Amino acid sequence: MTAPAVRTPLEGLDFHVEHADRTREFPVERSLVRRRHDVFSEVDWERGSGERERPAVDRDAVRINDRVAEVDAADFTTGSIATGLAISGCLIVRGLLERSECADLSGCIDKSLAARDGGDRGPWFSPFGEDLDLGNMGMERVFSEDSGSMFAADSPRVFRSICAAFRNCGLADVVADWFGGRPAISARKCALWRVRPDLAFADWHQDGAFMGRDIQTLNTWFALSDCGAGTSAPGIDLVPVPKAEFAPTGTGGAMFDWSVSNAHALVAAGEQGPAHPTFSAGDALIFDERLLHRTATRPGLAAQRYALETWWFPTFDFPPSQIPLVF
Repeated sequence: MTAPAVRTPLEGLDFHVEHADRTREFPVERSLVRRRHDVFSEVDWERGSGERERPAVDRDAVRINDRVAEVDAADFTTGSIATGLAISGCLIVRGLLERSECADLSGCIDKSLAARDGGDRGPWFSPFGEDLDLGNMGMERVFSEDSGSMFAADSPRVFRSICAAFRNCGLADVVADWFGGRPAISARKCALWRVRPDLAFADWHQDGAFMGRDIQTLNTWFALSDCGAGTSAPGIDLVPVPKAEFAPTGTGGAMFDWSVSNAHALVAAGEQGPAHPTFSAGDALIFDERLLHRTATRPGLAAQRYALETWWFPTFDFPPSQIPLVF
């Protein structure tokens, strides 16, 4: 493959992506993560049509299960997202990734966490942006270790693989259509998760409470293993309220100044209380900055939960507090 003699920054990024997918060489994978960041400042991003009205799909495609909207992967569109947000503040997409792909990615998470914990730098662990001024990202890495997670950008091999998976399953195209242009991922909020079953406690939160209440964003959370209600692994508890107001933070026994106490979450959930969905490996939960949610912990769990979490933003309206990686 020959690179074009003259190419724009985005054409160069796309060439780099293709080269990394084809060669699967660590230096290329590592440089690609950095290139995704650097190209953000090289492009004059034009405002897309991301604020346009998105028509809801036929309700026959979207069904309700325990008050939560869900849709099959074959019917996943921007319209189904709009419908899910309007019904329950979120949408579960069933079977968006193949189970075999989830197993492969779970194995990659094990390799990445083992490399990080052992200080073994290479394709599975190469901290992103150590030569950049990224604020308190180092402290956030410590918090990630304690919570069973890791920045995906710190594992160049996994990051390349998950980006390829997002393209292959159609997620990337749907997100781009939602924002009306090329999206970017937050390096701070793209995480590999391996949550232990004996996690003692997890607080409720709305991501807009600490990322900015006026942001445009979508979170795509993938279950890479069976989890949630009826399984032995922790899933996600959520308050299925459309266009939810921001709940009080840092009060009533909340652990952090940005998190929400259980008492306030129960008030927000109303008489029916929070929802406790069941996820199969490959299911995705799509939501915005207003969904009140937490990791679901309870006594008697025995299995780890593997997951991917990715926060997407429009490049023309990327929040200053985050670190852009152009998709």
